[in-house]
Amino acid sequence: MGFLEIVLLGLALSADTLAVSVSCALAHPKLRTASVMRIAIILALFQGLMPLVGWFCGTAIRPVVGSISAWVAFALLLGVGGKMLIDSLRDAERQTAIDLLRTRTLLVIALATSIDALSVGLGLALVSINILVAISVIGFATFAVAVVGLYFGNALTRIKRLNTGVLAGIILIGIGCKILYEHLIT
Repeated sequence: MGFLEIVLLGLALSADTLAVSVSCALAHPKLRTASVMRIAIILALFQGLMPLVGWFCGTAIRPVVGSISAWVAFALLLGVGGKMLIDSLRDAERQTAIDLLRTRTLLVIALATSIDALSVGLGLALVSINILVAISVIGFATFAVAVVGLYFGNALTRIKRLNTGVLAGIILIGIGCKILYEHLIT
């Protein structure tokens, strides 16, 4: 998996973070810089560390799956991407503002928005990748997306029609297809 795919993966995984950040900014339009940084750091830490947890679990099963690893990675990314796509289409009308200023709420949301990154980490263990680069890029992408969502979210009067969850699901499915394609042609 190349650097571009890792960046796209990081952006896809941070789509939930964008929705949460924009919702928070809409509910709290006068966030201080310290609050923005605190929220973005916590979201990025969870999103960056969950693939590492999944990667460690996946590394343990890699010798068992051997030659079918590309198929397993494809299935995991297809499953996560498909779930994100379906959930985004199903819940498009029910997005509500979330109070991320409370630490407890922030931790729960950070965990909830990073569960898919755990599955992605399992898939990453089955392909050739530098996991430290991957989690750094995923964490940085999440941090940047959270900051952008928080700063610009309060300027929005309503969220545009772009469904970031749909976009994220399509990107994850695309990365899974690319992994499988590369496996099949080699």
